[in-house]
Amino acid sequence: MKLDDLTFDTMHPLIGSAFHISVPERGDIDLKILDVCKVMERVKSPRLKREPFSIFLLGPQELRFSQGMYPLRHDELGELSMFIVPIGVLDEGFQYEAVFT
Repeated sequence: MKLDDLTFDTMHPLIGSAFHISVPERGDIDLKILDVCKVMERVKSPRLKREPFSIFLLGPQELRFSQGMYPLRHDELGELSMFIVPIGVLDEGFQYEAVFT
C-alpha cells in the first residue's frame, strides 16, 4: 500500500497491531498502534484528498526515536515510510504521532 492510500477507515481497524522498524544491532522494534483519530473535522478543504487523521504509536521505553521519516513495515499494509513525532512518555514507553492530511 502507498502512503497516499492510507485513510482513517483503513487504519482504525488496525488499532492494537504494530508497525515494525529495523534498528541496526537491535533487530525489529514494534511501534504498537494505540489509537487512530480524526483531526480537523470542522475544516473541510477541497485541497485535501482524504479526511485528515492521526495515528498514535507506542514504542519501547529503552529506545526513543527522534522526529523524522522512518521505514516501517506492517503485516497487512506492507512497507511504508512514515514521519513520526515523539509526543510524550507513558508508563509503557514513548508515544509517537503520525499526522495524515
